[in-house]
Amino acid sequence: MNTPPSLLRRGLNALAHHVLNHPKRWLLSWVLLLLVALPGFLTVNRFLVGGNGGVTSSQALHTKDLLEARFDFPYTSNYLLVIEHPHLTLEAPAYRQAVEKIEKVLRSQEDTRAIQSWYQSQDEMMRSADGKRTYLLIGQTVAASQKLELRTGEIRAALAPLLKELHQEAGFSAYMTGMNAVIYDINKVTSASTATAEKQVFGLTLVILLLAFGSLTGALLPLLMAVVAMVLTLAIVAVIAQLTMVSNYAQSISSMIGLAVGIDYALLLVWRLRQEREKGLELKEALHQTLLTAGKSVIFAGGTFLIGLGGLFFSGITALFSIGLGGILIVVVSVAASLTLLPALLLLLGPWLDFPKTWATRLQNLRPSRLWKPLAYHVMRHPWVYGSASLAIVLAISSPALMLQIRQFDMPNLPDRLESKQGFDRMIQMQVSGQMIPLFLVLETQKPSLLNAEDLHQLKRVHAQLQANPLIERVISLATPLQEHPDLANQLPLIRLLTPNLFNLLLSHDEKLTLIQVIPKKLGDFDEIVNLCRDLRLQLGPELLKQGLTLHTGGPPALTLDYNEATFSHSPQILIGVVIATWLVLLFSLRSWLIAFKAILLNLCSVAVSYGVITLIFQEGLIPGIQTQAIMAYVPLLLFCLIFGLSIDYEVFLMTRIREAYESGESNEEATATGIRATGDVITYAALVMGLVFGAFTQVEISIIKQLGFGLATAILVDATLIRMVLVPAFMKIGGRWNWR
Repeated sequence: MNTPPSLLRRGLNALAHHVLNHPKRWLLSWVLLLLVALPGFLTVNRFLVGGNGGVTSSQALHTKDLLEARFDFPYTSNYLLVIEHPHLTLEAPAYRQAVEKIEKVLRSQEDTRAIQSWYQSQDEMMRSADGKRTYLLIGQTVAASQKLELRTGEIRAALAPLLKELHQEAGFSAYMTGMNAVIYDINKVTSASTATAEKQVFGLTLVILLLAFGSLTGALLPLLMAVVAMVLTLAIVAVIAQLTMVSNYAQSISSMIGLAVGIDYALLLVWRLRQEREKGLELKEALHQTLLTAGKSVIFAGGTFLIGLGGLFFSGITALFSIGLGGILIVVVSVAASLTLLPALLLLLGPWLDFPKTWATRLQNLRPSRLWKPLAYHVMRHPWVYGSASLAIVLAISSPALMLQIRQFDMPNLPDRLESKQGFDRMIQMQVSGQMIPLFLVLETQKPSLLNAEDLHQLKRVHAQLQANPLIERVISLATPLQEHPDLANQLPLIRLLTPNLFNLLLSHDEKLTLIQVIPKKLGDFDEIVNLCRDLRLQLGPELLKQGLTLHTGGPPALTLDYNEATFSHSPQILIGVVIATWLVLLFSLRSWLIAFKAILLNLCSVAVSYGVITLIFQEGLIPGIQTQAIMAYVPLLLFCLIFGLSIDYEVFLMTRIREAYESGESNEEATATGIRATGDVITYAALVMGLVFGAFTQVEISIIKQLGFGLATAILVDATLIRMVLVPAFMKIGGRWNWR
């Protein structure tokens, strides 16, 4: 166990020598990197995909590919444009003229494949009860998800002059909605909210860092490290996003984690430097010793965080892959900046580190350093009492997690100011909101053509079964004419002659596949429609297969089901893999199987607390100002991976100092108290910074970011106080000499 640490120490020693002997060279290198990265950082939004992105082995995406490649069905990718007037009805000539003008602009867009309106179809679903509101169904050409989302802005821009004229001169209003428009708006809101949260964080974080260091220079350096890490990381993400699909969550999570760990690692190093200087060491020598000690802690803390984030790579979901990617990049860059750029700056700044000195003297007295050692001894005198009481509190906060219910994406909770939200609110009023979540079923025959008596009989049976479901408003298939005219059941050529458009849309080019379009009654039934899709796959699919037909399911409900199944199927392996890998890294770092094991248990306590809090807030409505919202399937997995990486930072910082004290000859209890005394302030300030960062993201209007903000902020604050300052000394006392075997 002695060789690996010595190798790491030799590596850190060599790095320290080079950085401290050539600080200007390292500083110039980082400046050049930032200049190269700046264009990518400024343009990253252009390349990110909104929402969840894709999912590997998705039946829904395979069905989408079948529809796009083998059918002439133009509405696989679509938008909905809701049009309304306060007085005129659809029968009014002025209303029809306005719709025709809008259609003309839409048809001028090169990506528009087809437009369906009430005037063409006379479909009562496209007309409100009072006749004052309608919607256009706008089919789009095949494109990548990113391009489809960006088309929202392009189409809105093209329509804007006409819609402004129609509103001002005739009183018409129009709202573009549909899933692509919703995701586009989410992308815009997420980017804007993230930028706002970052601005809020910087000012308050500066205040905390001023209290921590007592100097403006010392306070600004950790913030600078966070900014450097964010710029470089998002520039790298921009490059990767041009090669593969990356969700916009990578930007939000990179910002959230970057602010937290970038400040955290720099805070630890600068704090340790202060302690080394207090021993009488010269600046260069103190920096060298800081890199050998605190630098090692930063490397192990970053390494354990990478393990948690790395688990997200195996989820099979683009959004989680993107979060893992953004998180890993920001941690790697933060560690690199902390070990090279930061010491170079510290050496070059020299006497300016304590600027202004009057602040440093006055704020030094505000630190709670003297409280930690007596607290640790007090806890260790009554370890079972404090340990039991603390665990009881943790279990009480965590217990609501037992009631946690996984639900689907909750569109009604999107901000009301979004155009897509205003559009589907009006579709809800028209009682046609199910048009936003169609279910596409594709039947594929093993025969040369599906147009035979046996397959058509099965198609008719499936059509009738679906239409009888109370969740379904309408089913459109080749069997639709047979439902309306059963006397034509044996006259297929006549049916095809009477309904040529239906056959063109719903029958594949080679006649081996047919589409069944299922329109739910309302958007509010989305969870039930997802469950219906699952039942169709599990029950109807095998039944049809026995008859020589293969069932493919697609559309938003089927894609959501694929996300859920990917999350549930991969979660056990990810959770077990993260726990085992983290334990091994802790064992390597702390050289104690018992301490590493206890760290894992305490981390699980932090995760449980976060689950309990988000259940109370978002499911049970604990906070009056926050509406209950869906907790989606991958939120618990995401919280687990992030918290496991973040919480272990404090364990590494604390236990490394305890081990240093123990190896210097102190007893188990003395070493524990010394370690807590040495790290109490820095862990407290670091936790305050992290809590502030994550707390700022609770103001983001998108539910998943808000849930992560609450979960992470709570877990970090509980971890840094109740767990690290009470449970750790209690467990160290109970473990006794076994801690070091």
